[in-house]
Amino acid sequence: MRLKKVAMVLSAALGVALAQGQLFGEVLFGQASFIPNFALLVSLRGGTTQALGPLDLRVGGQVDSAAGTTIFTLNADALYPLPVDVQTGRLDAGLGVYVNATPSLTTFGLRGLVGYEVPVQGALALRVEPTLTYDFNAQQLGLGLTVGPRIYLR
Repeated sequence: MRLKKVAMVLSAALGVALAQGQLFGEVLFGQASFIPNFALLVSLRGGTTQALGPLDLRVGGQVDSAAGTTIFTLNADALYPLPVDVQTGRLDAGLGVYVNATPSLTTFGLRGLVGYEVPVQGALALRVEPTLTYDFNAQQLGLGLTVGPRIYLR
């Protein structure tokens, strides 16, 4: 629980420090990991658009419980808006890093993603995000799909 609070404070501090665009928060749920095994997760993320030129920066965290073990995950992503003409919505591609920590093991890896966001109403948008991950410690490739709302805070 303490790690979750630290992640949320760091997320808020990063957003305030780098905010040149809009701050946003995400509750990305239903992350269905298909490879190497099926799992459902819930992630809380926050970030800011156009933090470094056109790049959006996002940090997040999640707490999972699998097979009696608690897993804490922290991640950071840089998202680049793709100059593709989509009628409604926004398409971006991103790269990121993550750290998984359990009581007995810490692993890290890289993430590659493509996200599509559709405005729903006002500051609310729906985001779909297929993600490819590579865990360096396990030398394992993973594929997941995350869906959830994004709320723009200003």
